[in-house]
Amino acid sequence: MNGHLVFITDPLGFGKLRANGLDAGMAVGAYEMRIVDADSSFDKMVADTLDNGLGVVIDPLLDKQGQLVKGYILADIETLRTR
Repeated sequence: MNGHLVFITDPLGFGKLRANGLDAGMAVGAYEMRIVDADSSFDKMVADTLDNGLGVVIDPLLDKQGQLVKGYILADIETLRTR
């Protein structure tokens, strides 16, 4: 999930998601975990990430080729309207 901010809804499942990324050939380098304690914090993190040209994905599960097979991709509605 290079180039993406990844959110996980169950921190206890982090090991499984990390292992899945490694199995899919993703380079899992340094990472940081934070608790998002308010909707406004989540909204700001997502908006800032999208404004910087990166993607946002929630609970990604990848196949062996690194393709997303489960999870949620967040996008700005204005971006979707112009496609």
